[in-house]
Amino acid sequence: MPERNKWHGIEFRHLAALAAIDQEHSFSRAADSLGYSQSAISQQVLVLERIVGQDLVTRPGGPQPVGLTAAGAALVA
Repeated sequence: MPERNKWHGIEFRHLAALAAIDQEHSFSRAADSLGYSQSAISQQVLVLERIVGQDLVTRPGGPQPVGLTAAGAALVA
């Protein structure tokens, strides 16, 4: 897929998942707020990261809250 056309794969649900993670600081709470499973939110973010070619979410692991990278924050804004 040509570079300029890859952005055509972005769907509203991808952006909604990213915005929910920004608000909730958690994949599971973002999933609850949107009525999705945690794995569905993870998949939507992974697809979005592949489309834009950058990490959008920090994943510290464990009970620490997740956040957005600079690229993720720019995309949400």
